[in-house]
Amino acid sequence: MNIFSTGMNDLGSKLIDAGYAASVHNHTEWYALAEELAEQARDQRLLRPLAVAGHSLGGDDAIRLTTALGKAGIPVDLLITFDPVMTGTVPVGPRQVMNFFQTTGLWGRALRPGPGFDGTIENIPINSGFLVNHFNIEKDQMLHAKVLARLEAMHQGVVARIRPLAPRAGLA
Repeated sequence: MNIFSTGMNDLGSKLIDAGYAASVHNHTEWYALAEELAEQARDQRLLRPLAVAGHSLGGDDAIRLTTALGKAGIPVDLLITFDPVMTGTVPVGPRQVMNFFQTTGLWGRALRPGPGFDGTIENIPINSGFLVNHFNIEKDQMLHAKVLARLEAMHQGVVARIRPLAPRAGLA
């Protein structure tokens, strides 16, 4: 909703600072993003590794986006979710899943494989009482560091990894 998930903006900035082509979008844009990424794949312009992340409803829609790409034969290298709220399964699409979820609230959940899923799911419970909750889990600096470390591990041996994306008007 561009109000609660401001930690995703911070994570996006950290990714850009680390040399990745990253952009942050409202969760409702998942379908248009899936179409755009599919077009990039057809034109052989899709950057790898391809990672998709989302918080709360954005986590749910990140799963939807990776599923749409998977059904189109375009695997996503890494799906990162922060406290997805409604979707509990991951169908075909991502090769790896990092799911950070808090265990002390009403939202957030472990993810399990859904139909066609053949990757790996790493459910990472966050048990810190009231310090981390649904409204700040995506802002946690230690979790951002884990995401960056995972992407760096996926990039070992890759020299040139960034090609600027065309700017899109109106996106935060």
